[in-house]
Amino acid sequence: MAQHLSKQNSSSFWRKVFKTVPPAMPNSSKVGQATGPNDICSTWYSHYQSLFTSVGYDRPTVLGSLLMFIYEILMLLSILRALKSVIY
Repeated sequence: MAQHLSKQNSSSFWRKVFKTVPPAMPNSSKVGQATGPNDICSTWYSHYQSLFTSVGYDRPTVLGSLLMFIYEILMLLSILRALKSVIY
């Protein structure tokens, strides 16, 4: 996926992302201390707002931050899959 992103092939990148997320996977109702969709959204917004305002805006830095964001999302998805398999 990182190769698609680094080559600025966004449509191919997002197709790969969508293939990694099972369509029937339910959304989490709690992330850390945040509960419910609005609280979870605010938590992630604050997290990434502080992340992106703490770095410069030159292309390599932004691309690196974006890759870290994608990595964190993929890690979160793998955790959710693992939890789903334990619960069901």
